[in-house]
Amino acid sequence: MEKAMVNGKAMVNGEASVNSSSFNDETNENTIVIVDSLDVYGADSDSINAFSSVNMITGFTVGTWLIAPGVLVSENLDINYGLGNLTIVPEILTVKANDALAGCGGVQPVYTTTNSIYQIQDADSNVIESGPVFTILDQSGADAGNGNLNPGIYQIVPSGIIQKQEPANYVVYYENGTLTVGNVVSSSYNAAACDSYTLPWGQSVSVSGAYSHTYTNSIGCDSVVTANVTISNSPGANVTPAGTIMECQGIPVVLSANTGAGLTYQWYKGPTQISGATNSIYVVPNAKNYSVVVNGSNGCTSTSNIVSVTRLSTPNANIIVVNPDNNPDLCINGKVKLRGNGSSSVSLGYQWRLNGTDILGATNRDYVALVEGNYRVTVTNLSTGCFRLSSAVSVINSCREAALTEIQPPLLTMYPNPTDGNFMLHLNLYDQSAGDAVVQVYNVLGQVVLDENVPVMDGELLKEIHLQEGVARAVYFVSVIFNGEVYKGQIIYQH
Repeated sequence: MEKAMVNGKAMVNGEASVNSSSFNDETNENTIVIVDSLDVYGADSDSINAFSSVNMITGFTVGTWLIAPGVLVSENLDINYGLGNLTIVPEILTVKANDALAGCGGVQPVYTTTNSIYQIQDADSNVIESGPVFTILDQSGADAGNGNLNPGIYQIVPSGIIQKQEPANYVVYYENGTLTVGNVVSSSYNAAACDSYTLPWGQSVSVSGAYSHTYTNSIGCDSVVTANVTISNSPGANVTPAGTIMECQGIPVVLSANTGAGLTYQWYKGPTQISGATNSIYVVPNAKNYSVVVNGSNGCTSTSNIVSVTRLSTPNANIIVVNPDNNPDLCINGKVKLRGNGSSSVSLGYQWRLNGTDILGATNRDYVALVEGNYRVTVTNLSTGCFRLSSAVSVINSCREAALTEIQPPLLTMYPNPTDGNFMLHLNLYDQSAGDAVVQVYNVLGQVVLDENVPVMDGELLKEIHLQEGVARAVYFVSVIFNGEVYKGQIIYQH
């Protein structure tokens, strides 16, 4: 292909260009003319009318290369050109081993380097073929190998980088890094807990044993802590009867806690401790929520279920003498009309008694007494079933020279008999006496296992007796001492 260049020769195979007789085959033998594709492939009428002088080199990697000078066009001078030499030397690449920390137990980490400074667009990916490799030196300069290391300070020595370019574009200088291997410190402590224990590192355990954990800090292993944990079982706590108990006023409600060797107790009314209530059995005096804390001999405690005690309404019970007016004497008209108390708010039922025995059919509010004796009435709240026994009214007959009132012998009863340690004691004197009686329970050797003062009201003593734990199974004698008289019985204790 030929293209005209400003009235000159065609530029083919290095022929002369530009209108000059001096720009010829001889003077331009060491020149280079560069045209771009637009000039080469342009239209035939297109011409090249301007030149710029450009020096050229034959390479730009490490080595020695030729320098071709740019063409100078002149009508006045014959110009000769000569080639020069360009020598490119390698740049310095610094490979610095990064400082590192060993893992727990001296486990060696993955070693890395920081490489600087690359030229132009160079990077690890287009410069480094392989490497580096690392050698670990101890404080004496000996090779420490690649296994687990003892605590101390080590040198990380990089080497062995192979570059992709040949000859290499960089001279590699290596700088060492520091490897720190921390000490492992062991410690232990003892701990005791009930049922479960939460370790300082958050783990919860329920079985006795030795539990270890490793704490690490910024230079490796800080310490290994071992907890020697002793787990004891809580005794458990439950109260029977459970749930809600509805009972009449004046009727004892007995709560019983679970029993076992070495257990102690503290009863609560709501959130408040009940002073002195430290037995497995507690007799509830009034309506409230009750629970018990059971303490084991191992120091563990358990809190029971809550038992709610509700007291039902119990009516009053008393007798008035209607006729003769407030005078229970049969001598006046041969009969005495008695009347039990009434109520405007609840329905009441009645049962009359003579000398401690129910009178058949005597269930009205009024009763007409025809014989002498001690009369009482049981008044029942028909909506709750709760009842109360009145005080006795003695009906007399003053017409007789001697009182013919039937005098019943005092009656001492205990039930249930045999007992499991809890029984009711009932003494009926069939009179109006009142005061304090002494109740004693003793064994065949005369050893007293219970001694209490119990009130007597309207000629009756009614008391629930609780034998203490540890009392042997046997036959026991019960005596009630009141107003100089001794009333005796016996009870069989089985458990």
